[in-house]
Amino acid sequence: MRNSSPRDKSETHGNGPRKAGSAGSAEFAPADPPLSFPRWAEALAASSLPLRERQSYAITLRWYLSFCKRSGLRVNKASARGFLDQAIRKHGKDEFKVESWRNALRWFFRTAPKPTTKTPSKSAVSDMNAATHGDCSSEAPIGAGADWQQLLVRSVRIRQFSYQTEKTYLGWMRRFAVHLGGDPRQAEANDLRSFLDHLALRGRVAASTQRQALNALVFWHRDVLGREPGDFSDYLRAAPSARIPVVLSRRELELLFDALPDNRRLPARLQYGSGLRASELLRLRVKDLDFDQGHVVVRGGKGDKDRATPLPQALRPALERHLEEVQDLYERDRAEGRAGVWMPPGLGRKYPGAAREWGWFWVFPSRQIGPDPRSGICRRHHTLPRVYQRDVAAAARQAGLAKRVTPHALRHSFATHLLEAGVSLRTVQDLLGHTSIETTRIYLHVMRRPDGELTSPLDL
Repeated sequence: MRNSSPRDKSETHGNGPRKAGSAGSAEFAPADPPLSFPRWAEALAASSLPLRERQSYAITLRWYLSFCKRSGLRVNKASARGFLDQAIRKHGKDEFKVESWRNALRWFFRTAPKPTTKTPSKSAVSDMNAATHGDCSSEAPIGAGADWQQLLVRSVRIRQFSYQTEKTYLGWMRRFAVHLGGDPRQAEANDLRSFLDHLALRGRVAASTQRQALNALVFWHRDVLGREPGDFSDYLRAAPSARIPVVLSRRELELLFDALPDNRRLPARLQYGSGLRASELLRLRVKDLDFDQGHVVVRGGKGDKDRATPLPQALRPALERHLEEVQDLYERDRAEGRAGVWMPPGLGRKYPGAAREWGWFWVFPSRQIGPDPRSGICRRHHTLPRVYQRDVAAAARQAGLAKRVTPHALRHSFATHLLEAGVSLRTVQDLLGHTSIETTRIYLHVMRRPDGELTSPLDL
């Protein structure tokens, strides 16, 4: 995720931490498409449900729809979960009441007409794009919801933050609106404190997850609303955790590479050989592979920083063959008149033809054409991170590896193996793109010592 000064400030907001219990990880359910069910009351009245249930459902559903309107949320399963959380928090956990609320919402979502995707209109993109990209369907881009969400998205895009940052901030602010039970523009310092306390105590999120929520809240107040959020410095801090990174031995790496499908083996070997984050790997452009200098150029990495890292010479023949195949795909796109690849907004305006140049094409493109989540333009994207992650995890299981293997384990292994080979900690820090050497120092805990493995006293 791209860093910015307001977010850096927010991480040190406050005076002294109060510790919560042990932290866990937090994931959001993916956003559901919004529903339109204006005649739900007629459908409920015409249903075969008993009269008392119909009356109870009607009360619950009016309450839920009013909650969505006040909070500026779309009517979907995600907001329904938030509504239930708030209802239980404010009105107790009586099992009969809670089950009645759940049944009303289940009826609503089962009976409502299924949402349909929309084709981007010509007003959403230029005439050239509309003519070029035809009937590629997509949902409306993020920001098409309530007014406060549009304000947030506009501020994020003006600052040219990444799409991942946009989704993250929007997700946190939607969750904050659910917790608040109203429009976040009306929030005060006590509301921010209450939300962050809730994450630490009930959500039991990791400290890094809580800081992510904090960054979103501070950005919302300082950059979107243009005011200071007030003093909420005594919020309850989630307990920090020190996790030992998962590192694969060279034998385990070979087992993993052998188990990977052909189209994932080369990117996985390059990620390990160059120490890349998965996002950096998948966003590589053809021009970022410098075969003559023997390095990979990472552009706009974490913290929006560029760096160079080694290009494994052992992979050079395979990469050159791969690029020949990719070039066939590139030329087919040009012959079919497809849009160029996504470009950073500033560069796209400065060099309008660059998106169609070979040098800017993805090293690992997706085989499918899809709509751009922001503009709706139908174009070729790079391989999706979740697809790559899924294939790596599946290969690890197939190889019989007991460790929890994700693509990031390849980056951990790169750092650890370099340190074991005698490369200095400072050099590894530069290659990984770490701001602080303390982040790199964690690999010292998992590396094999130069003087041999540590021996248990039981083996002496």
